[in-house]
Amino acid sequence: MKLLFKLRKAKFTYRKQQKFYEKIILFFPQYEKEPVFIRDANELIKPFGITTSLKYKIGKIIKSRQRRWYKGGFYHAIKEAKNALATFNKAKILQDTIQNIYTQAYSNVIKNADNSPTVITTFDTKVNTHAIIDLTYATAESLAFIEKNLSSIQAWIESQEFKNQYVDSKHPYPPLLNPNNLNYHTISAESAWDLNIPLPSNYEFIVVVTGFSGHSALIRTLRKCNINIALDHYDHSLLYHVNYIALLKNGYNAINLACCSSDSNNLLYKFLYLLPKKTPILYLVRDPIEKLRSTSGFESTQKAYWTIDLQKYDKSLLYGRVCYGINYTLPFKQKIIKIINRGLYDSHKVLTILQQKGFNDIESIDMKEILPKTIFATLQKLSQRFGFSIPYAKEEYEKIYYMSYAGYMFPLLCEFLLHTKVEIYIVLKEYFDNTESFMFPRFTEYCNITNLFNFTMPPFLYPIAIITHKQYLKDLQDNRESLQALNPTLQQLLNDMYQQIQIEESKKTSEKEILQLLQTDIPSRQILKKAIDTEIAYIKDVRPDIVQSWKYYQKFEKICEDSMLL
Repeated sequence: MKLLFKLRKAKFTYRKQQKFYEKIILFFPQYEKEPVFIRDANELIKPFGITTSLKYKIGKIIKSRQRRWYKGGFYHAIKEAKNALATFNKAKILQDTIQNIYTQAYSNVIKNADNSPTVITTFDTKVNTHAIIDLTYATAESLAFIEKNLSSIQAWIESQEFKNQYVDSKHPYPPLLNPNNLNYHTISAESAWDLNIPLPSNYEFIVVVTGFSGHSALIRTLRKCNINIALDHYDHSLLYHVNYIALLKNGYNAINLACCSSDSNNLLYKFLYLLPKKTPILYLVRDPIEKLRSTSGFESTQKAYWTIDLQKYDKSLLYGRVCYGINYTLPFKQKIIKIINRGLYDSHKVLTILQQKGFNDIESIDMKEILPKTIFATLQKLSQRFGFSIPYAKEEYEKIYYMSYAGYMFPLLCEFLLHTKVEIYIVLKEYFDNTESFMFPRFTEYCNITNLFNFTMPPFLYPIAIITHKQYLKDLQDNRESLQALNPTLQQLLNDMYQQIQIEESKKTSEKEILQLLQTDIPSRQILKKAIDTEIAYIKDVRPDIVQSWKYYQKFEKICEDSMLL
């Protein structure tokens, strides 16, 4: 009976975490269970520490097996739950083994206040994992790797080099293998993250920025300068993953550090402590009220992906596809709190930690400096500062586009019948061209078929492409007449998508409206001012000219000053 009670509790835990996952995909559509782009369901929410937890696994087993109770579902559920428990226990045994190796090797070196052996602690007790490594969420591959290399791990932990580099400095995330003797090409990014392996050190600078500051446009521009840098925003374990892969390339490399994740601070701190080389930092900032306007839009409650049958197309199928950050129907104070909690004003945390680690060479630029009319002059300055080249003419760099949440209408899966069902995707062209994108890693199996159709592309802010899996290509090429019959529907779909994007964009609150609300809403104003004051303290000190140029922030400051005089 006790077992049945625990299994029932695990099932409810699974349901609760599934609801949390549904909320996650509103903000991070790349984690949506889309069978083409991400096939392994266990990878969907792994970065959030859910699918790898024991309760989640057992709950999932019970929920799936109870539907087939008449086929021995309960018996199979118990068997699978035992296997899940065995894997969990294996991770715990490995973690205890490594911890014991560490404690035995350095019990005379590191002591608590009561003179008892302890583990390495971090600068912040909130981040103290109380273990040299946390294998709770480690992959099966990582566990097998650790088990196979346990003797090497022990020799490394007991070495004087390990003591000098990591123990004496109380490094919170010491690597389980010597990174100086490691061939990075032989260990996966996932296992390297689990083992606290520092990123490859062949990078020249680090880009630091929070969301809604033109980060995507800056990264795309740097990539046009032949700089190997990971694309876009990720939670920090995935950020490690994509940077790890990018840094394995030869050439001029840089680190993408976008502080706009909803994951825990532990992952952010770990990422920062796995940066092995002190380099200059490029710090991108923006008027904090403009940032607030960009993120305070509409929040969809619909799924991020679904299929549209082109032969039964209806415009209503597009409604609710756009996912914005904050529900515009919420009271203003709740929106402010949600926005702040999502890390919109958190780049100061990253800068503080990096400065503590000795990263003191910081070049700050404002978002206005990367707009089309100013981008080339900014690149000329940055190229001299960081030592990279500018291979294209000025006009090429003025073509930058700025991603909006409306961009998450893509990819759109469409299907229609020829001899068999054919699937095509309408995607942002850049993600198709960028085969390294973690969001859509299987595009190497696809081909661009835009030229097989005959339509006029609406003036989207970002280039669009129509792609399909290579298995459909010959049928499509052999049936061009049938494709031509789809042209009017496809044209209508694209036109409707463009119109819907304009509608969704119009739902955003303007800076003027935000300032009007802040003028009367004293609690919201106080909450926001505290967050902004902390966020811009650094830039206010080193680049007061940038702060003075922020039109809406200056108006916000005037509102705050006037309220104090009343």
